[in-house]
Amino acid sequence: MARVFVGIDAGGSGTRAALANADGEVLQVGEGGPSNHLTGEAGRRRLQGALASAIEPLVPLAGDGECVVHAGVTGVSIPGKREGVIESIRALLPRAVVHVSHDASAAVVGALAGREGIGVLAGTGAIALARTADGREARAGGYGYLLSDEGAAFGIAQRAVADVMRAVDGRGPATRLTELFCQHLGLDDVRHLPGWLYAAPDPVERLCPLAPLVAVVAEQRDQVALRIFEEAGAALAEVAAAAARLLWSGSVPHGLPVATCGGVWKAGTVLREPFERALRRQLPDPIITSPAMSPIAGALLLAMCADGLTLETERVQRVRKSMREHLDEPVL
Repeated sequence: MARVFVGIDAGGSGTRAALANADGEVLQVGEGGPSNHLTGEAGRRRLQGALASAIEPLVPLAGDGECVVHAGVTGVSIPGKREGVIESIRALLPRAVVHVSHDASAAVVGALAGREGIGVLAGTGAIALARTADGREARAGGYGYLLSDEGAAFGIAQRAVADVMRAVDGRGPATRLTELFCQHLGLDDVRHLPGWLYAAPDPVERLCPLAPLVAVVAEQRDQVALRIFEEAGAALAEVAAAAARLLWSGSVPHGLPVATCGGVWKAGTVLREPFERALRRQLPDPIITSPAMSPIAGALLLAMCADGLTLETERVQRVRKSMREHLDEPVL
């Protein structure tokens, strides 16, 4: 059995790493920048820098002994990214046994505290992952901003900007989003909005910060913004139900926990209410919950499982408690 375990959550908004002992006590954490969808040399440099910043504070405690690492990484299906992650980790932890998965796996294990259920992740992107008690998984969605991500920050913001431009043309209803976007971006004419967007090297990073503004306007009962969140909630329910049907092809269990993970859920009732309505039409008596723990805690639990440790209640609760002591935001 390894002396220490490292969990890494390398997502679109940032990278975090945590080191714990076999009892589940978290001893050190580190943070780095985003590890997102960028490819090529720029993507490789960003990935290396983010992982190095997050892992370096852990190195003195890891020492030169063997450790088990589980890294949940966004965009892990991009050719070469998995290998790049392993290379970057071993540059700092040369004797590490490294396991890499989609970042959704770590998020869902943390959100459900190792239990059976479904995690619906809505942040920069959107994905649902269903997981059984014995570790089998099925996912739906999560194919990136060009192919899916309905209900994610990018999808919400992209739709909002499109609706604003439709309103300018008279092809859609007026919306308070027009004035708010201009104020927020310092534009004197909303027709400059497309130029602001297309001038960005990364449309995802440029658009996603607008999603919280759409939630503000939806809370003001703006019909355009409300419709965006109604459709986002329905899209997230659809991927959750799809993941459940893929995993439990015969019959989806009654009363499955469904954890809502990611920053988009901070929109509150304007998103949760349409999501819950749509989900209850598709799954039998789902129990919709907030995450029990963060993705980085889930990555730690997966590292322990990879080394043969069981997710006993006492060990899981110790990870949860000590993680709260190290991070200001233990649940995402």
